[in-house]
Formats: sequence, structure tokens, C-alpha cells
Amino acid sequence: MTHKGLEDFPEESPEIIKAFVQDCHSQDAFPSMKHLISRHEDDLKEALVQNVMAGGDSAARGMAVGMVLGAHLGMQAVPENWKKELNKAQTIRALLERLS
Repeated sequence: MTHKGLEDFPEESPEIIKAFVQDCHSQDAFPSMKHLISRHEDDLKEALVQNVMAGGDSAARGMAVGMVLGAHLGMQAVPENWKKELNKAQTIRALLERLS
């Protein structure tokens, strides 16, 4: 089993991700996703910002990182201004309430 992405790097996340691969193929993006999740495990916003700053195909990485950290940290980890700006915020809240 590889631990690529879990090492403690002194560089910032964008540099680490650029050193891996910036595409969205699961096997290539997985080390970057592991890095973002482990480095920013208590800060969903920072993980997602660092993901975007790394460039490349950040959408797939961000989706996976957001799902894992969102499940770990809960809705309170999502910045209020991000939730407020959603076009379908009420619909999403109603669907989430049905899950609880």
C-alpha cells in the first residue's frame, strides 16, 4: 500500500499537488486527495481553496475532498457565505433534513 500524499511536506498544497499529477483520473488524483484531506483535516474551506490554487483538473479532486471532509466535519464546516449564495439552498436543506 502506498502512502504517497500522506507524508509531511514543508511545501504548500498547490506545490505538492503539482508534483503529483493534476488530472482527474482516480489513480493519479488519489495522492493529491489524500494530501489535502490529511493536511487540512479540520478545515474544509482551506482544503478546497488549496485544491483550486493547485490548478489542473481540480473539480474531481474537490468533489472527493469535499465529500470526505464534509462527512467528517459536518455542515458547520461549510462557510455561511458559500451556503447563502447557493441557488438551490432551500432545496438542498430540505433534502438534508429528510436524511436526518
